[in-house]
Amino acid sequence: MSEDTGPRPAEGRPPRAPDAPPSDAARPDAPPREAEGGAERGAERGEPAFVHEAPAPLEPPDEQRPPYVPVPDGAVFAPPRGLGWTPVTLRLTWYRRLFLLVVTVPLSLLAVLITLLTGATPLAVSFGGAGLAISVIGWILADLDKRSWGYCERADEIYITRGVLVRRLTVVSYGRIQLVDVTADVFEQSLGIATVRLSTAAASTDAWIPGLRLQDAILLRDRLADRAAAASMGL
Repeated sequence: MSEDTGPRPAEGRPPRAPDAPPSDAARPDAPPREAEGGAERGAERGEPAFVHEAPAPLEPPDEQRPPYVPVPDGAVFAPPRGLGWTPVTLRLTWYRRLFLLVVTVPLSLLAVLITLLTGATPLAVSFGGAGLAISVIGWILADLDKRSWGYCERADEIYITRGVLVRRLTVVSYGRIQLVDVTADVFEQSLGIATVRLSTAAASTDAWIPGLRLQDAILLRDRLADRAAAASMGL
């Protein structure tokens, strides 16, 4: 009788089964079984299936939008409702024109001097034509500049408008005014006008009102100083 020389299982241990291929659940890249058929099982239990919906639009529908109201021309630079602009004096026009003469008269004299000394007529005509063009344009702009200036005082702020080619509206709150200054150069003194300047904490918001009569400038300075002091104390 031949003896069995093959390997024997250890005592007390069951024989080892042959290696089997790994199941889908053992694979790391296999999807979870709970996810497979989740929608079907939820439908069987009466649960609503999850459906991805697109986000709602951010803009309101047309029926909820306010109606478009066209803004009339010049309304952006109009005075506050119920009030009007306080104009500056006509002397501001002559103040601008006086400055204009200071520039154009030397050009005209230079043109005459060149003609007398050198006889260079084309060069003299160039200087004379430049002086004449500057005089005509500046003479017209001086009046338009005067018409563009105006101010309006309210309970909490002052509105200042100006500008011919570029319109500008400045609103200065009384609580931000730190200094009210009145200045008048030689030409302004000769015409009896002055400029009121408002200084605030921000240099970019400084404002001024030129072409005021001396009495009007003094009264405006006092009103602005009193309102600025009252606003700073919270009254």
